[in-house]
Amino acid sequence: MVTLNQKLLNYAYSLLARREYSVCEVRQKLHSWLLRYQKSEAEDEAGELDPTDQKKLIPVIIKELQDQAYLSDERFTRLIIEQKQNINGWGQQKIWQKLRQKGIDESIFVVLWSELESEVISEKIKNDVQRKWINLVQKQKSQTEVKSALLRFLAGRGFGYARSQKILDAVNPDQV
Repeated sequence: MVTLNQKLLNYAYSLLARREYSVCEVRQKLHSWLLRYQKSEAEDEAGELDPTDQKKLIPVIIKELQDQAYLSDERFTRLIIEQKQNINGWGQQKIWQKLRQKGIDESIFVVLWSELESEVISEKIKNDVQRKWINLVQKQKSQTEVKSALLRFLAGRGFGYARSQKILDAVNPDQV
């Protein structure tokens, strides 16, 4: 017979086999699984453990997953930074907001951001800004309106003012 501990661990393995999760996300998913399990066990019969003992299983499972290197906030943070910076064209603030929602500690983010921040402006963000610039010029906007619209666009992507200026200079140094 499979124990509750093993069922919970198997569920965690199946989650992590599909994609990376933060520790906080896994904790939430394990808690939800336990609640569903308690409901199904309540319908069938009394559970293997009382609810307080079941909740004590989650930290044990998470520790085991971390010890086996299946779960790592540092690896998750590195993946999100690389993905959102290079593929989505996001800046520091927007990436940090996303990671905060996933339960990542700020100290992990700060260390990895300083390591991974690229001074090279990605082609994705250059192309997006270029497209936006062309669209604004076609609407016959003034230079001031174009520049402020592009700065707002980049702020929405999570870029600070100084970084936005560098991007605008790289995209169209004569016009902006």
